[in-house]
Formats: sequence, C-alpha cells, structure tokens
Amino acid sequence: MASILLIAQGWTPRVLIRAELEEEGHDVTGCLTLDEGLLLLRQHASRYDAVILDTLGQETSPRALARLASAGPPILVLTGPYDLASIDLAGLGFRQVLVRPVFVGDVVTAVRKILEAPGQGPDATT
Repeated sequence: MASILLIAQGWTPRVLIRAELEEEGHDVTGCLTLDEGLLLLRQHASRYDAVILDTLGQETSPRALARLASAGPPILVLTGPYDLASIDLAGLGFRQVLVRPVFVGDVVTAVRKILEAPGQGPDATT
C-alpha cells in the first residue's frame, strides 16, 4: 500500500489516525512538528505518497506551509475553525482541507480518495 507522513503534535490524533491507516495496510511515519516533517520530506522526498498535516498546535508560518506545499506528495490538511481563519491555506495547492470536528474515518476516507486520484499513490509513475 502507500507510505504516508503524518504530522501531528497531539498524540491522540496521531495515534488514532496512524492506527486506522495501518489497518488499511499503509505504512505511516509520524512526527510531531511541521519542521520535522519538512526535514523528512527533504531527506526522503520520493518515499511518501501522501502527507497529512494536523495544524493544531503547529507553528504554521506562510513560508513553512509554502515549503510543504511544494514538497511533492499530495497533502491533506486537518485544521480547526480558528486555525482556518488565521492560516492562509488558499492558493497553496493542498489536496484537501478537513475542518474539525471530524471522525478518524473521515481522514482515512480522504486519504483513500487522494491516493486513488490519477497519478497518485504508490503505483503512480513519475
């Protein structure tokens, strides 16, 4: 299946989302911060088929978000209504944005749709 990078500071969403994605057969690498995620993407750019960014508690500067958006794999952003109002996500090219409250199943379904899109997922040719 797919290799997914999960960036989430909160341990609860990180553990729950990771467990559900692994149940689906995906390989999930978790990290706590956007900076850690950017480092992993820089070191292993072709490894990941998708990225999930949970903005809760993250330092989400416009520069860091732009670097993430240009990293390559499609990105699913999980955010809250307050973060959505304060973070400029428009025009960055994120594949999908889910606004809390969401169920873990919603995240898994969104990842599945991203990976099934033409030219995405582990079977895509570059």
